[in-house]
Amino acid sequence: MMHHPLLISADLDFPLGSGPAVYRDLVDAVDALLRGEPDHRDLLGKLDEMRADGDEDARLPVNIENIVIQSGRDRKALVGKTPRYPKLARFIRDIRPTHGVSQNTSALIERLQEEAREWKQRERVLRSKLAEKDLQLASARREALDSAAEAKRWRTKKG
Repeated sequence: MMHHPLLISADLDFPLGSGPAVYRDLVDAVDALLRGEPDHRDLLGKLDEMRADGDEDARLPVNIENIVIQSGRDRKALVGKTPRYPKLARFIRDIRPTHGVSQNTSALIERLQEEAREWKQRERVLRSKLAEKDLQLASARREALDSAAEAKRWRTKKG
């Protein structure tokens, strides 16, 4: 069986194709999700829903939940302070969260991130202008108080 390139290059607990049956099932589940070819009915249902929503390139994310469903194995082997297969658990955690996200969704994410950067820049500019106006207002208040005090002095001198 040819494995996904990410799995082939990964530092795992056992060489691909070896290890206990639970481990092999988990690796096979990761591989199926990486290739976008799950065969568990629940995952196929999720995938069908995603594609029915108009996202033909939809892929399920490679995460512990989907791996457990695909493998039919207990999640305890991958979670907790001391998972039974720590290298496999780390590999799964380190997979980019956008893996399994369609190109349309990725493009939308990138566009929204760019818009967020632009809005943050606008916010910085506006905050800077606001600070400048606050300084001008404080200066104007000081001048007004000084003028009022001077006017009072003039009135008291005249009177």
